[in-house]
Amino acid sequence: MKEFRCRKCHKLLGKYRGNLELEIKCPRCGLNNHLLQTERTFIASRRLALTVKPVMER
Repeated sequence: MKEFRCRKCHKLLGKYRGNLELEIKCPRCGLNNHLLQTERTFIASRRLALTVKPVMER
């Protein structure tokens, strides 16, 4: 799971996994924090993992 922290005071606001959109007001400093993690980011990371080819030893 990934941590979602306030950009100003770094208080832990929550933990998440998967594709989501979060907007949380920090109870400590009052800053509105916004996170947008889309499926496109996930697809790009999977595409990169699939294009890496293992080196065969001889």
